[in-house]
Amino acid sequence: MQKLTPAHLKKIKEQTGLGYIDAIKKLREDHNVGLNDAYTALEQAEGDWNKAVEYIKKNWRSSTGKPANNGLIFTYQHPQDIPRIGVMLEVRCGTDFVAKGEPFKTLCRELALQVIAGLEGPLEAQAYVRDTSRTVESLMTEYSQKLGEPIRVERYVRWELGTNHPEDDRKVCTS
Repeated sequence: MQKLTPAHLKKIKEQTGLGYIDAIKKLREDHNVGLNDAYTALEQAEGDWNKAVEYIKKNWRSSTGKPANNGLIFTYQHPQDIPRIGVMLEVRCGTDFVAKGEPFKTLCRELALQVIAGLEGPLEAQAYVRDTSRTVESLMTEYSQKLGEPIRVERYVRWELGTNHPEDDRKVCTS
């Protein structure tokens, strides 16, 4: 693999007006690729911005073909005087970059609120609690398209203080 040389860094600066780190950030944001993928594209293109973009388009799978191998374990306690209900979700996406972003965290919070509601049936098929004309699946599809990555709820669990259902405490719901 070709390493970025000072000449390559100079070429990046001349073509984009961006420093090396900002150029990698821009590639990540514009093309929904991970840190290593952006760096590799610049290496392979020897610092040529347009070739790096071509490299990404040619070698990186489309957003629909990316595996959802990153994500978050998201926890939420329903705010009350004394929190009595809590949720833990494993929500997956394609890159760590998206997982760390606020839009993805917002989706995780919305999904947690959905689980807090305690509705019956598969999570994706439920009517979305904030807008019952939509399903949770349509919400997830909207965010998936917005972020350019697949998103899925791998598993979740809901706890409620004082419930007399010990088997529920061991049950993990998968989507």
